[in-house]
Amino acid sequence: MIDENPDSDATAEPLLRLIARKEGDAGLFPPEVLRLHDEGQRLRARKLLLRHIKLERNPDRKEKQRRLSGQLRLWLEPIEKAPAMYTFNGIGSMLYGKYQKESDGSFIATIWLVLVFVPLWPFAAYLVLRNPEGEGWLFLARAPLPPLARGARVATAAAVLTAMIAAYAISRSAATHTDVFAYNGFDRPVVAYVGDSERVVPAHRHEVFEGVSLDSTRFSASWKDEAGPFESFQVDLSGHGDETIVYNVGDQAVLWVDYVVYGEGTPREGHTLVEGPVIFLGEEIDYPFTTPPDSKYVYGSGIENSVLHAVGAGLSALGTVSLGTPILSSAAALAAARAELQAHPENVQLAYMTASALLFDDPDEAVEVIRSCRERLPDDVHLHRMYQEIWLKARRTYPIEEYRSLLAANPKSPMYHYLLGRMIEQGSGGAADHYQAALELDPEYPPAHRALGHVAATGGRWTDALEHFDRFASLGSQEALEAIEPRLRLYRRLNREPRELNRLLDEARDLHPDVMYLELLQGHHRLETGASTLAEELVKIAHKVENSLLAEWSDAMAGNVRADLALTVGDLELARGELTRLKGEDRAPSVALRLALSAGATREDLELLGRIPAWMAQLDQAEQLMALEFLGWIDREKALQTWFGANVAAIARLLETPDGLVDADSLIQQVSQEYLGAQVAAYVAAARKLADETSPEAVRARRAYIEEARSLALPGELPWLGNVEGGR
Repeated sequence: MIDENPDSDATAEPLLRLIARKEGDAGLFPPEVLRLHDEGQRLRARKLLLRHIKLERNPDRKEKQRRLSGQLRLWLEPIEKAPAMYTFNGIGSMLYGKYQKESDGSFIATIWLVLVFVPLWPFAAYLVLRNPEGEGWLFLARAPLPPLARGARVATAAAVLTAMIAAYAISRSAATHTDVFAYNGFDRPVVAYVGDSERVVPAHRHEVFEGVSLDSTRFSASWKDEAGPFESFQVDLSGHGDETIVYNVGDQAVLWVDYVVYGEGTPREGHTLVEGPVIFLGEEIDYPFTTPPDSKYVYGSGIENSVLHAVGAGLSALGTVSLGTPILSSAAALAAARAELQAHPENVQLAYMTASALLFDDPDEAVEVIRSCRERLPDDVHLHRMYQEIWLKARRTYPIEEYRSLLAANPKSPMYHYLLGRMIEQGSGGAADHYQAALELDPEYPPAHRALGHVAATGGRWTDALEHFDRFASLGSQEALEAIEPRLRLYRRLNREPRELNRLLDEARDLHPDVMYLELLQGHHRLETGASTLAEELVKIAHKVENSLLAEWSDAMAGNVRADLALTVGDLELARGELTRLKGEDRAPSVALRLALSAGATREDLELLGRIPAWMAQLDQAEQLMALEFLGWIDREKALQTWFGANVAAIARLLETPDGLVDADSLIQQVSQEYLGAQVAAYVAAARKLADETSPEAVRARRAYIEEARSLALPGELPWLGNVEGGR
């Protein structure tokens, strides 16, 4: 073994020169390497030799130089004191490794930076020896790093550099790319496209489009099982990299941001997002379309997290657009309804509500909503009927020639005979002729029987009308449900016994046990006839309400039902208390209107109605007719021009002054040409208009109107009228 410490003898030949002489190669080491080594700068000398090896052209000499550079003991440097090492809870510096161990027990070890005792970065290497007098080490000299330590430095440096490059790339990408959340509020899957990417988004779910370029981007969507998009548009995403971007497919879902606080504090109020298929939120959402945890460990007073979700996900199409907000009172809800009709043009109720909401500001668009549904389902008679009714309200005239042409093209169609009959003035022989023609083509065509029942009722032929509606009800369970209202009205008009009305309701409930409306009708009927008490009915119906609705809606529905039943027995205080307890948007406008119209109602009751957002738009036409007195002159005129057909609007104008109402026979004759629900509403409105009149004629007229209303009203339909002879 070559002497590793020749400096112990001042006269000894320097180590590298001795090695060169023994190897028989005087030029084995470059002069600068020899000089640095002689001066004691041996680590620098070795580094210089390693650089020289890369340039050495003599292969034999190069191999010798590489071998000698690996003998780390040739390059030891003296030290003045041992290095400091300290470790706390596994973090600090420690000595690891036994490289080039010799018989005297010495070896080269490396001091590492450690984390939980795991070596991360090599600081320096030393020639060490176990302390023979106790624990610890004797540090003999400074040594070059062993190969493993040198490799760790290279690997760690490469990892750090890679991380820096990745961080730069991510930051660079973040400045030019972003993620887009696509939410599908439809009840069927859609294929959503954002830029060049596509995702199948399940019903009431979301998908994330990652790395979308912040520039002009194409958004589109199509049904999973159909070719061609149902929407497609371009949006410039430039400048929105710091925002949360949501693609509300079809503008269908009503999107909402809620806030939840963990720890101390009160969260901000939630808010609905602005309408539009692509929405930019100026905040980062903590839980997008994800349920937040029930609890968190919080340092300090508290933290607030944001939650993005779709309101009413999983409910029916109609429930989706009405949940938590006034039905179709906002642009977001209207857009949701119209988008839902793309998937479900057969949803007649939704189509009619959507068109009715549009009537106020855009009658052309209102007609177009129903027309587009009808064109996709041309054989759906219900859509044709809605189309005719919306057209009547928007244009004040039916498109008769359109349906004459349709009948001419389909002369053997009972549907088009029926539809053209509806276009002709109600009650005329011409209308009845078309209904009879429909039955000649199909004796069991339900709409024709219903229409003939209406013609007979408007002509005062009550028995004939009931026969037609009975025949209509016999043609199917759905027809039986649709016929329940006119049949109940006619039973009352014909003074049928209360038990017969109860039997009729029992039959309908047997066919439709889950229809809450039938349960309520029967409850009101029992209260009106004294067959039950309010307390008994509240108990009976409470269970039905709780088991037929989502938990978050059962309380609001139960409150409205309790108020409605209380009004039937004249308990205005209970009704008022129930409605006051509910938030404005949770109150049923029809129940609040019934309270406001009742004898003994207060200004507070009218305010309960007025604080329901867009309450007028949520009422049916008969209820709107009764509610006209609560509108200012401008709003009343606008309502007459948009929500009422010409005949009903003419009746509404007759109700504006008491003088014209004293002749009850005249008004009753004119009103009798309208459908039965409108007749009841007109009689109630006329009676209220005469409430403060004291002349014998006015009192008699008021009594006649109330009697007419009671003879045709459904159970629970009328406000509490109190003493016929008294005031409101």
